[in-house]
Parts: sequence; structure tokens; C-alpha cells
Amino acid sequence: MSNDLGIDRSGNNNNWTVTNLTATDQTTDTPTNNFATLNPLTETQGVIDFSEGNTQIEGNTTTQGSARSSIQLPPSGKWYIESEFDAIGGSGSNAFGIVTESYTSHSIDASGGRGVTASYSGGAGSRVIQIMNESSQIGSNINVSAGIIMQLAVDQDNGKAWLGKDDTYYNSSGGTDGNPSTDTNPTFTFTAENFDVLFGVYKGGGGDAIQRQIVNFGNPSFTISSGNADANGMGNFEFAVPTGYYALCTKNLAEYG
Repeated sequence: MSNDLGIDRSGNNNNWTVTNLTATDQTTDTPTNNFATLNPLTETQGVIDFSEGNTQIEGNTTTQGSARSSIQLPPSGKWYIESEFDAIGGSGSNAFGIVTESYTSHSIDASGGRGVTASYSGGAGSRVIQIMNESSQIGSNINVSAGIIMQLAVDQDNGKAWLGKDDTYYNSSGGTDGNPSTDTNPTFTFTAENFDVLFGVYKGGGGDAIQRQIVNFGNPSFTISSGNADANGMGNFEFAVPTGYYALCTKNLAEYG
């Protein structure tokens, strides 16, 4: 909690006065547990900026770029991630999903990629989310607005994944009756392997763009209005973690990966 920042836990009352810090400035990583972040070494083009402890990326040119999770999804277990899409406008796009190690695209539009590409091409009604399963589009025309939170629940034990937006999960044709908690109507099915989680940003050609993502593996740098941990007590998420799913952190990897 923000009002605990600066507190001396030794009992000697050598407390610090906190100035210009909030709860989102406090990391919950410890020597025995670390949450995944974005890995800047996987962004080879140098066209995105990293901030907030490598939990935020922003496009800085009209070239598309991406970053991957610092921790791979192991080939077993069930995992949950959120990402806030921000800075809507212009003609940019965001990408969010799972990709194979050999995947080379910075978006979710090629063989080996499964996830969502959100785009804005200017003009009324042109904000869309496209759900992509490898190179096939399975859903579109889902409204995009600044501050939406995308969700990803990946079941590596059974080869299923669900994509959600603001707590509505999509099925394999873009419908809205997916539910990872009940194992029904997955967005994708696949053969489990060591997937990376990919986050892409593309500034676009004019004005602002869908050019920023603020990712949450359980240690958020954006304000959480509700607060939800997984069943192991790990993480802080905007929406309830689906039953049986866990934050991508080292403690959970050791127990459930």
C-alpha cells in the first residue's frame, strides 16, 4: 500500500516521509519471488521506448516494434496476464498474444502467433480489434477505446487459451461466451510449447496512436480499481483471475509450472 512506503520494518522507527510516490510506484518483487516484465533485449529494432520498470512500452516511430515477456510460458500450468491499451488515435496499432520462439513478426498476423491486434485507421467507427489465430482472423469489429484492459488466460496443460477485453472473453469465432474458469469455448486451441507473450506497438502515421501498452503480470504500474490475486495469493489484477490460473512469477513457476 502507498501509505506503507517508507516504513522501517525493523522496529527501529527510522521511517521516511514519502513524497510524490503512489502505490503504483511500489514493486512487490522480493528476493524469493519476481514477476515477469518486458524484456528489452527482445526488441531489436529500437523503435519502442521502455518505462515503468519495463512494464510499459510506447511506439516512438512509424516502424512497428514489439517486446516479449522476460519469463516464458512453461509447457505446463495455467497462466493469466493483463495489458492496458492506451493512447488511442491516429493510425497506430497494438498487439498482444502468445508466439513461438521462432516467431519474427512484431504483430499477431503470421504462423505461430495467436492473439489480438487492435488498430485505429482514423474516422468514426474505425477502431477495431482483430483476433488472430496464426494467420487467420477469427473475430473483429470489437470496440477499442483508451484504457481498455485486455486479458489472456493460457492453459498449457490442455492446449487452450482465452482472450478477453474488460472481463468479456471471446470464443473461436469472436463471440462473447468464452470462459476459462469453466473451461468452455476457448478462443484458441493449440499444442503446448514454450510460448513467449508478445506485446507490440506501432505509432502510425498521424497524431496520437494506439501506441502504448502497460502490461500486468501481477505487479502493475497502472492503477488497479478492484484488486484481485490468484489462488496462491500472488499478483494484483484488475479482474478476477480465472479459476485455476496463476500469475507469471517465479514462485508460481516453481509450484505450478
